[in-house]
Amino acid sequence: MKKILALMMAGVLFVISPVGVLATDGTSTGSLAGSSTSGITTGSSSPSAKDIIDWFYEKVKEAEDKLDTAQKELTAKEAELAAKEEELAAKKAELAQKEAELANQGEKISGLEEDVAGKAAEINDLKNDVIGLQDEINNKQEEISNLKDDIASQKETITGLEDKISEQDEKIKIQSAQLSALLSAIKASDSKSNSSSAPSGSGGRTPAAPASPDGRSQALIRNNAVSYGGNVVAQGGHVEINGGRSNVTFLVAPPDGGTLNSANSLATNVGGSLINCVVVSSQVAFRTAKVNFYITGVNVGDNIAVYQIQGGKWVQLQTAEIRKDHVVVNMSQTGIVAFIRVPVLAIATH
Repeated sequence: MKKILALMMAGVLFVISPVGVLATDGTSTGSLAGSSTSGITTGSSSPSAKDIIDWFYEKVKEAEDKLDTAQKELTAKEAELAAKEEELAAKKAELAQKEAELANQGEKISGLEEDVAGKAAEINDLKNDVIGLQDEINNKQEEISNLKDDIASQKETITGLEDKISEQDEKIKIQSAQLSALLSAIKASDSKSNSSSAPSGSGGRTPAAPASPDGRSQALIRNNAVSYGGNVVAQGGHVEINGGRSNVTFLVAPPDGGTLNSANSLATNVGGSLINCVVVSSQVAFRTAKVNFYITGVNVGDNIAVYQIQGGKWVQLQTAEIRKDHVVVNMSQTGIVAFIRVPVLAIATH
């Protein structure tokens, strides 16, 4: 501001100097009328120095007013600029925040993309698992179908076995009745033998002839049975030959007295009691045979040892089954067989 006023004063002095000179030397100032002071209003044709100074002061005042106006406008513009700068700073801060958010979102998107890739891999694995499970289900369904078929077949087999069991039960009933009749016949035969040995009445009675060469009654022979000490051994057929079913019957007959004594000695040596001793024969050759012997007085849980003379010695045979009135024996040859009730049954190894 001071610089502006100084410049203006220098201009005034520059103007005043020639005016003073002109006034001194008498030159007319009328020529100033067309100069830069033409706007000065005076009472004479030529402006005085005071008029010029007043004019310049007026111009200075106008310049100051303009300057003040310009200063105010500048201040307003500066304030506006400051506001704009603040707004710009806020926008920059907002932009930075948005960029940070964008970067964060980018990281999140990257993480989400990785998650999506991982989930896609899991879905693919699950699809493979589903395919595998479907295959397993198909296999299980096939197994179930096969099992159903097997069950149906087994049911048919069971039905057939039940029918066979029913038939066997009927046969057992018939055999039991036959054996009961056999026992009754044996007792009757023994009674007749005892009564025939003593004389009766006047003149006595002629002794009855033996029923057969081996001393058995016709009832025993007819039922393929041998009686000893009140116990009966019989064989009703259906011997399993070489592992297969058959209608073969092994014949039984009583042994001689020496063999019977040997069997009793064997029973004493093994700590048991002799049930019966029979001679077993067959018209059929075989390697192995499973023979079901009917033996009266045998119950479930009894220890029945079976011995056979092989090579002049008593050899224990394997018993496949012991049940009421039955002992099932594995045999590899026919011959003399003894049945002995023992306290403890030793296991045959041959």
